[in-house]
Amino acid sequence: MTTVVPEAWMPPADMRRVIIHWTAGGHRANDVDRAAYHILVEETGRLVRGTHSIADNVSTADGDYAAHTLGCNTRSIGVSMCCMAGCCQTPFDAGRFPMSERQWTAMLHVVAQLCRRYGIDVTPTTVLGHGEVQASLGIKQKSKWDPMVLPFRPELAPAQVGALLRECVRDLLEPPPRVTVLMSGAVIAEDAAFLQDGHVFVAADDVRRILGWTVTAVDDDEADVRASGERTLRVPTTRHAGRTYVSGRELADALDRPATWDPGSRTVTIG
Repeated sequence: MTTVVPEAWMPPADMRRVIIHWTAGGHRANDVDRAAYHILVEETGRLVRGTHSIADNVSTADGDYAAHTLGCNTRSIGVSMCCMAGCCQTPFDAGRFPMSERQWTAMLHVVAQLCRRYGIDVTPTTVLGHGEVQASLGIKQKSKWDPMVLPFRPELAPAQVGALLRECVRDLLEPPPRVTVLMSGAVIAEDAAFLQDGHVFVAADDVRRILGWTVTAVDDDEADVRASGERTLRVPTTRHAGRTYVSGRELADALDRPATWDPGSRTVTIG
């Protein structure tokens, strides 16, 4: 992963999420912008450090913090792109300072590095746009819709932009530890399975192809899986590098099949 954020900008702190914004200003950061966000991305991709340290947002009780998101600043890192002054949501108009694609790309690298540094999982409630906060976290905002429309890809709906944001950040993170999975006598190779937070995840398409099981109703969090002759099970999912993976642990538990781990061969056997 490309390193773009200086180490000095990422002090030790217990941070839980990253919220992405646009400043609704010009393409350069000003003093008002720097006071509101921890890291700003100018149109050229240049990074500007905010006046508040990320560690200032561990607690907001003292009033000394980056106030980037109404009611959601505690343990939240604010990253903003400098752009979109004079923009209009309906009909959409990006104004005189539209977000650029290189600015968006630089922001993705920043967010990926922050997630790696602070151990933040990439989910719809931990890596999200300001315009997703009210729906995803239940914290009322003041008609915020940043940065849920991309001037360089205006055909994408806000929900698609949010999904793209998280998928791109996941793709930028280093690959998780790979494992081999033996399930029902079939081998799922290490390019289709990995460990994450103590869970074994197996590629949904390989579950279909190799095991002949059905995987339906796939979304960002769960999928319906039906093994041959078994009932349909609801199991957690995750995404990495554009593929959907289902949790082997919950699948084994639901099927009442033992799961064993051989650290020498890095192999998980289910059933």
